[in-house]
Amino acid sequence: ELRQTILQYELAETNLPLASIVCGNGTSELIWTIARTFLRPGAKAAIIGPTFGEYYVASRAVGAFVSEIQAQPKNNFQHALDSLLAGLYSERPSLVWLCNPNNPTGIWMDRGNIFLIAKLCSKINAVLVVDESYKHFVWPRETFSAVELLRENREASIIILRSLTKDFALAGVRLGYAVGSPEAIQRMTAQLPAWNVSGLAQVAGNAALADRKHLDRTQAMLALERESFFMALRQID
Repeated sequence: ELRQTILQYELAETNLPLASIVCGNGTSELIWTIARTFLRPGAKAAIIGPTFGEYYVASRAVGAFVSEIQAQPKNNFQHALDSLLAGLYSERPSLVWLCNPNNPTGIWMDRGNIFLIAKLCSKINAVLVVDESYKHFVWPRETFSAVELLRENREASIIILRSLTKDFALAGVRLGYAVGSPEAIQRMTAQLPAWNVSGLAQVAGNAALADRKHLDRTQAMLALERESFFMALRQID
C-alpha cells in the first residue's frame, strides 16, 4: 500500500511499475543496502563531494575503495562539469554517489548535467545513485528529477533515493524509498531484512504523502524563512 501511495503522489507521471520501488528504514538503510548490493571488496566507489558522509562509510564497510571528487569553496562548491566527467572516466568506479540537491552545500545540478553524468556512468558500466532526499527543499521549485532518466530507459543503471523524514518531518519514524529498474530493486530487496519498515512507519507515510496541502504550506513558509535567514546573515558585520 505504501509503494502504491508513493506511485500515486510522488511518481504519478512516470508509469513505473510497483516493482521499481523499495522502501527502507530511512534512506540511510537504503544507502547501506546499495553498497552491499553493488559493491564488493576491492571494487571502487566514487563520491561527488563534499557531501553526506554515509556514502563513504557504507562503501568502506563492504571493503570498497573510495575516491572523492571534491568541489572547492572558492568556486562556491560548484563542480566544473568537464573536470568532473574526466575524473569519473579516469577513476572508472563501479558505483557513483551523487546527492542532488547536495547536502550540505545546497548545490543543485540540472537535467543537462545529470544526463551527462548518467551517460558517462553507462559508458563505464557504473551504477549511478542520485540521492534526492532534499528535492522538495529546492527553491524556486524544480520539476526535474533523475527519475525522468529511468522513465526514458527502465533498464538504466540508475537508482534514485528519496526521503520522507525531511519534507514530511518524520525523522523519528524513519522512512525512505529507492526507485530503480525492477532488476536492481529486486537485488536490493534481497539484501534487506524482512519487515524492515514498521507498520507505524507505513501508516504515517501513507497519511503524510496524501496531505499535499501540508507540503505546499511548508515549502512556502520555508521560502520566506530562507530569505529572512539570508538577510540576517548579510547584516552581520
